[in-house]
Amino acid sequence: MVVSFIGHRDIEDKDGVYRKIIAIMRELITCRVANVFLFGSRSDFDSLCVKAAKELKAEFPHVERIYVRAEYPVISDSYLEYRLEDCDNTFFPPSLQRAGKAVYIERNRLMIDNADVCVFYCNTNAEAKAVSGTRVAYRYAISKHKLVINLFEDCSKDPTP
Repeated sequence: MVVSFIGHRDIEDKDGVYRKIIAIMRELITCRVANVFLFGSRSDFDSLCVKAAKELKAEFPHVERIYVRAEYPVISDSYLEYRLEDCDNTFFPPSLQRAGKAVYIERNRLMIDNADVCVFYCNTNAEAKAVSGTRVAYRYAISKHKLVINLFEDCSKDPTP
C-alpha cells in the first residue's frame, strides 16, 4: 500500500504534530500494510514526515521511503547521496518538465494519484487563506475518492490511534 504525505509549509506545534505522524505511520504500517511512503519537500510537514519515517525505518525496514522531486530533473551524485540519508529512493516525474509555476501542484497530484492513502496536514477552515497548494491537493484527493487522513483537524489530540 502506498501512502502520500502532503501538508502546509508552517507548523506551530511541531512536537505535537510529529507525535501524531509517528502514530499514524505506525498504524498504517501495522494495520493497513503500508509499504511505500511518498514525500515532497518545501514544508515543515514534509520535514517532520521524513524524520518520522527515518526513525521508524529501524522498526520497519521493509517500508520504502521515496522523495518525489518537483525540481532538479537531473541531480548530482552528491545530492543523491544527501537525499538517500533520509529516503530510500528519489525521482523526478518526467511529466513535471513543463509544469512551470504549477510544478508543486502537479507533483502533489501525481503523489495522490499513485497513493492508496493520503495523509495531510491541511487547514480546511473556510476562513483560512484562500489560496493554498495544500488545500488544492486536499480537494483533489477528496475528488479522487482517496482515503484521506487530515492531521490538522486532530493534531492536538492524544497521538495514540
